[in-house]
Amino acid sequence: MEIAKKPSLYSIVDRLGNLTALLEDESVPAEVLADALAGVEGELVDKGDAYIAMINNFKDRIERVKEEIARLQAYKKWLEGQDKRLKDGLLYCMDKIGRKDIISNLGKISWQNNPPALEVIDEKAVPAEYLTVIPEHIEVNHAALRKALAQDLKNGGEGVLMNGDAAVAMVTKSRRVVIR
Repeated sequence: MEIAKKPSLYSIVDRLGNLTALLEDESVPAEVLADALAGVEGELVDKGDAYIAMINNFKDRIERVKEEIARLQAYKKWLEGQDKRLKDGLLYCMDKIGRKDIISNLGKISWQNNPPALEVIDEKAVPAEYLTVIPEHIEVNHAALRKALAQDLKNGGEGVLMNGDAAVAMVTKSRRVVIR
């Protein structure tokens, strides 16, 4: 048994256009034209139903994919939290016993200092020497400010930029666990 191939939406629209043009031709009997128009109109309605069904199916599938993405993002966040908790615990224990590294059968665990992290507390109070002028606006030059405050930290300072009594920006030191 052979399955009849349904006409495409484009062929239905083409036939409907051709039949509409024939409405002005008086040589074609009105009954024939009416029957043909009704048949093509029926095919168009059937095709419309199929399109609606497919579009609704896609909408449902998109919603399921969104839900799965949300579930996987939550799982990823949980895994990242577990990873951070384990590494923080390792760093705490290594500090407590005064070890910089642990060599195991699976690899080496050590910690290393991260570059100082910059936190700009009040961008409006940052001195002009640490600002970059862009035609549309003025922006804090984070690289220059981080470098200056990191140097201050290295020289025994606090790594804090003050404007009067208010802290404008500061760098903080941190470390991370490295597993090789």
